Amino acid sequence: MIVWYTAYWLLFASLLILASHLLWRHGNEVSLRHRFRQAGQKLRALQVVSLITLSLLFLGSGGYIYYNRHVLNKYRSQDDQKKMQAVYEQRFGKYQRDPQPVTTKAGLKIDLFPEHRQAFLEGGYLLVNRTQSIIPEIYVNLPDRFITRINRLDFDPPVQLSSGPEEFGFRIFKLQRPLQPGDTSVLDFALEAKAEGFTDNNPKDEIAANGSCIIFSGAGGNDEFFPRHRFQQGPHTD
Repeated sequence: MIVWYTAYWLLFASLLILASHLLWRHGNEVSLRHRFRQAGQKLRALQVVSLITLSLLFLGSGGYIYYNRHVLNKYRSQDDQKKMQAVYEQRFGKYQRDPQPVTTKAGLKIDLFPEHRQAFLEGGYLLVNRTQSIIPEIYVNLPDRFITRINRLDFDPPVQLSSGPEEFGFRIFKLQRPLQPGDTSVLDFALEAKAEGFTDNNPKDEIAANGSCIIFSGAGGNDEFFPRHRFQQGPHTD
């Protein structure tokens, strides 16, 4: 990222230097129109080539920075994130107190490729209904900010997706056989995570060539690379 920003501003500075040289005042005439006329008259082939080349490189680097910041990584201001937070809580806050199973066992396999800023994550949770209520649905927060591909997201007993994911990564799975108190279920998943491009707004630097950090603290924790089977206080954002 720093290299591209440096190149962008160096090219801009080079254009300013070239323009200043061409428009430098000669004689007593100070009008800008006269300077442009003189610049056009004294333009040489090398200067024309330099001007066109610098302009194309400047526009190209600017376009590449824009593509990384606003296409590969959607930009959201603090106001945008606050609005998303409000919409998320308004839409899904009603599920906050619903009974949900807890994770009693978890198995994970992570294949990490820092040089490509990519990770393959497989795992399974053993879920147990430790409440005194029947649980007809399981809520899953899947971190769409990080996960670029879902290869597998299965439950045993089987479930049916009844809501989600929209832009918040919140999914509701309806159990074909509701969990009675003490019943168990298994969540099995295989995911791909890849950090593409660069951005200075909410950067995805957890997977990097010079050091990666993927945290698992349980399905109800704050780790963002794994499914969480309960309501959380805030949405996943890009």
